[in-house]
Amino acid sequence: MRYHSFKFDDGTEITGKLSYEVLEKNWKYLDIKDEVAGKLVADIGCWDGYNTIQALKCGAKHVVAMDNGLGSYNWQNDISGWQKNLDEVRERYGINEDRISYVYNDVDEEYLGYHAYAVDVVIAAGLIYHLKAPFKFLQECYYILKNGGILTIETHVTCNDIPYPAARFYPRNELCGDKSNWWGPNNLCVVEMLNAAGFSKVVETYTGRPTNTGGITNQRAFFKAYK
Repeated sequence: MRYHSFKFDDGTEITGKLSYEVLEKNWKYLDIKDEVAGKLVADIGCWDGYNTIQALKCGAKHVVAMDNGLGSYNWQNDISGWQKNLDEVRERYGINEDRISYVYNDVDEEYLGYHAYAVDVVIAAGLIYHLKAPFKFLQECYYILKNGGILTIETHVTCNDIPYPAARFYPRNELCGDKSNWWGPNNLCVVEMLNAAGFSKVVETYTGRPTNTGGITNQRAFFKAYK
């Protein structure tokens, strides 16, 4: 099953659950298209690799594409399916295979696997609310980034009516019927977790309008954190 959608130069398309138009807007709000040229990028929770491909098209030297293949749309229980999908897309865009590495990693259970100061840019799109320990993950991102490196995040947020850092815990499948959704932080919670992880500057680049999903206020927010 495809999650990401793609459009190719020959006019053909791949249609996934998430539309090309939404992914295009999300890439804009991640706000790194002018900051990846010649850089080593880690796309953590890459799914079918839309952001991996965009980073490469914007001149990234190399992208480490990382996922565990165990999400709700888990490629018919084939944990290597995301790699096959991404490799097919890479080939259709004419991108050299030497510019991508595929890494299976469950970031809730394992360390990210890099030495300190190894990566220029980390992309974590649609990820931290799936993690049981999101703050630990943000600390690891700080650890693997070079000085001056950037972590860019897209995430579900809620509870923005609470005037202090807070998060809602989803013990079952309360958010969108998806049992892999664990947390709904508010914007202040994301910012303060990033500050506490050590980042020197945090910028909120965009927060979408709230919608109601099964009684839960659901927004998407985007953040950039600088080491």
